[in-house]
Amino acid sequence: MLYIYTLMKKKNPAFSSRVHVKDEPELLQIIISGRIPSWQFTLLSGWLLAWTVAGIFVLIELFSKNSPAEQRTFMMVWLAFWAWFEYRILSAWLWRRSGREVVSFGKETSTVLFEVNGRGMERKHETARIHQLMSLEAKKGLFSKNFYSSFWVVGGETIGYKCNGAEIAFGRQLSDTEATALIKIIRHKLEQLQKASKDEN
Repeated sequence: MLYIYTLMKKKNPAFSSRVHVKDEPELLQIIISGRIPSWQFTLLSGWLLAWTVAGIFVLIELFSKNSPAEQRTFMMVWLAFWAWFEYRILSAWLWRRSGREVVSFGKETSTVLFEVNGRGMERKHETARIHQLMSLEAKKGLFSKNFYSSFWVVGGETIGYKCNGAEIAFGRQLSDTEATALIKIIRHKLEQLQKASKDEN
């Protein structure tokens, strides 16, 4: 039997429209979209455009023959700062446009995938070795929690578990209600999958 936890708040108030959970007998799949409201994406796009134009303008000035040596040194330092922020803003823009998390818990293997435009690195783990499923919010300070909940930032994972000595984190910028509901669903599914695996062995 297939259970679909609907995207609509009115049908399942625990989740927003960007969280989709599919529960099958031997697989639990969670898809979390990185998208944000259109007005926020418009602001982010405007910021990216303005920052890119500013960098291009400084680059043109840097290679201008009329620029004094001291000014060029300052511009080179500024461009190093600009390049770092350009990368961060572009990464956030790409994530907000087409990024998503795909987290799957299967009978033998579980995976965590962060993908943008259908591309990403998938991390695989043995389901039987997964333990200490937890909320990561309690570990964050107030500044960190507020910063990583901003729409121009990529990050802010809210759920984690341990496997083979490593801590695996996912659930970027989920609300407390969403994270709590997902932890409950995942914990229940892991108990089923791990019990079934033990029974077979």
